[in-house]
This record gives sequence, structure tokens and C-alpha cells, in this order.
Amino acid sequence: MWLVSPELDHLRIRPGAAQKALDRATHERLQEPDRIRPDRPGDGEKFKDIDTTFTPLVFGDEGLMHPEFFGELLLRETGLIARLDQQLAKSGLARRMDGFSDSARPRSHRLGRLIRTSDYPKTGYSLGAELCLDVYKRRGIMPITAGQVRYIKLGQGGEWEKISFERREIHFGHGGVPHEIALAGDREQIKQHLVAQGRKERAAIADARELLDFYQLGSDCLWFTLARGHLWWTFSAPEVTWLGSGEGHGKRMRKCIGEWRNTDTINNMPLRTESLSTRLTKIAGYRRAICAVDCEEYLLRRINGIVEPVVLKANQARETLVNIVAEAIGSLHWADFETMVDVIFARSGWHRISAVGGIQPLFDLVLEQPITAERAAVQVKSRAAQSQLNDFIARADEVGTFQRLVFVCHDPVGSLSIPMGRNDVQLWSGHELARTTLRLGLSDWIIEKVS
Repeated sequence: MWLVSPELDHLRIRPGAAQKALDRATHERLQEPDRIRPDRPGDGEKFKDIDTTFTPLVFGDEGLMHPEFFGELLLRETGLIARLDQQLAKSGLARRMDGFSDSARPRSHRLGRLIRTSDYPKTGYSLGAELCLDVYKRRGIMPITAGQVRYIKLGQGGEWEKISFERREIHFGHGGVPHEIALAGDREQIKQHLVAQGRKERAAIADARELLDFYQLGSDCLWFTLARGHLWWTFSAPEVTWLGSGEGHGKRMRKCIGEWRNTDTINNMPLRTESLSTRLTKIAGYRRAICAVDCEEYLLRRINGIVEPVVLKANQARETLVNIVAEAIGSLHWADFETMVDVIFARSGWHRISAVGGIQPLFDLVLEQPITAERAAVQVKSRAAQSQLNDFIARADEVGTFQRLVFVCHDPVGSLSIPMGRNDVQLWSGHELARTTLRLGLSDWIIEKVS
């Protein structure tokens, strides 16, 4: 989802002229929104030797500082260069998924070419891209871009992850090739040297490719790895330092420009592996150490916190449905409303140990969780004020046998709030209640009841 212009393809943008160029590009591309070109052939070395087994993940979250970076923007996914409905402008760039937020976030990067020469021509216009550029402009930053992208495995079983992250370095092996030969950059010489050591020719060719990538890719190359349950990324200085033999480090290394990061660039949201597309995470099964990827644009969008166009559409459609279901819930008969709440808990694994609704001495529902043996008291009200919520909590506290209290009301009188320090109390009302019913597949039942 990008705003691009062929006029900027072969130029380095001067800081003073950057915004004028982007504004001019936007105006011109609005007149020609459909100039789209096919993608170029993929890298022949991408995703060879993929092992389908996904390595186990150890989840963690490392806070990182914010480095400066160098690079250029890769733009090749033409399917994303398209006209979006103007209603998307209202939705902004928020990424919301039932209480989880994954919005765009900031960090600075050097101004660079918007398209690599080898990818030209590629033109088009996207409203979502215009919104994204507006976010960056208002915050005085430029998006992270890259001239090349490479995945790197930091040692066998991640043995060099710790030293790489702590020392802001990229460690690499292939100790059988001397530093001087690798530095000379002669692919054939490297291959012959490895063959002479007993490597098979095909493996020696792949080794030579990896070594030359490590030695020859510049500071505009985005390096990333998958470790500790996150995607980590960095840029590095082009110089390679020979380390030789030793424990806990690679045979050679490059210094990072800044730190390894496992968050995106606008709101520092963690790039958790489970939230990423398998198109990208399948590379964790790659048997070698360095390779290109076939979803560079997706990777850059996630690093820059740019929401996928299809997700924008899905979020908009879901919010429309949530509004409709919330309105429908407000039209339910009180008996149907109580039944709906009972079904919500039943589908969530709670067992009812009391009658449902009607005239109950204390609570509308008493529930038990069979796995944890927790007990919950539930009060269901079509309309309720704060005083009724407070009375419910006080009565449940008097009983003293409940680990969880749930107050459900689809039409609150005024604003309802849970007392401070009561983490055992949950309040369900309005749109939150509607989202819960959608997650549990009750929307058809609700709509049928109000038909």
C-alpha cells in the first residue's frame, strides 16, 4: 500500500524537496490511477531447502532503542496499488481486532529512492498509502525502506542470537573460507576453495552466495531473523570483521546501525511471530543461513505499521456488523436476552449450577468452571444504573464464594464503572457485548429473534 512516482525512481530526494515531490506525485497519479505493471521474476535463490517443521518459540519482549537507518523502499506488489473506497479514509490506519491494537508507529529513516531501478516501471495510487504518508509527515519522519532484504539465521539453533542482540552485531559462520578470500569477492574462487575442502559443488555454490551476500550487501540491506517468538530486524554497516574461532560467536560479523528491534516503527508494537503471515514465518524452516524472501513488501509494511488493505476492509465491515448486532441486542425480549447470556457462558466452557433468569433470590446465574473450579455470579439487566451494579457487587461479596462477578446490561442508564481494584468484576454492555456474541457465532440467532 504505497504512493509512488516514476519521477522519483532514479533520484535521491533532498530533505528540503521531499514533500514537494510527494505532493506532485500524488496529484499526477490521481489522474492516472490504473497504471500498474506486472511483477518481475522472483529471486531464484528464495526459499530453497525449506523444512516444513516450525521451530519451537520461546516468547519474550525486548525493549529496544531507536537507531538511524539507511535504505531504499522496495515496491513490487502491484496488487496493492489500487483504488480504495473513500470510506477507508475515515477508518484511518487503526488495526483493531477484538481489543487488540496493532497500529502504525514512528521512527526515522534516511530519505531515499522510492523504487529500485530494477523494479521500474511501477506506478499507481492508493488512498491508504496517502493516509500513511500523512501520518509520517505529521510526525516528521520517513518510512523504513530497504534496497535489499535478507533473512539470516544467527547460528545453529540460534546460538549467536544473544551476542548479536546484546552487542548490536550480525554474526555469521562459514569458517572454512578465509576472510581474505571472501573479501576479494570472487565467487568461483570461493567455490573452488570449498570444493577442495570436500564440499559438494552444489553446497559450495550456495555457501559462496551466502558469503558474498554477507560481504557485499550495503548499509541499505534490511536484515531480519526470527527468534524468541518475535521478528527482529536491523540495518548494518557494510564492513565485515573477522573473529575466527571461539565459543559463543560467529566466525565473522557486521556492526549494526543502531540496535536489533522486535517492534514496528510508529507505536513500538511487538512483531510477534504468531501475528505474522505464514508467507514470512515459514522461513524459520530454512536449512541454510542467509536467503532473500518473496514477501519483502509485506515485511516492510509490518515494520512500518501499515495495515493490509484487506484488513482495512474487514475491520470496516466488522464494525458495521457490531453496530447492527448491538442495536439488535437492544431489541431482544428480556427472556431472550437472558438466554443469550446463558449460551455465551455455555459456549465459553462454564457450567450453570442454577436456574436461568426469572425470579432468583440473589443472582440470575451461578456458574462453575470445571477445569479451574472457579465460581461466578452473573447479573443480567436490560436496563441498569450504577447503584444496581454496586448492589450486585455488595451482595456477591456477602456470599463470599465467588471468584468472578459478571454484570451484563445492554442499555445502561448513564455511565457504569467497576470500582477501583476489583479485577474480579467484569462489565458487559453495548458494543463489547455485541463483539462477544460475534466471536461466539450468535449473530444469526440474535437477528432471527428480532425478525
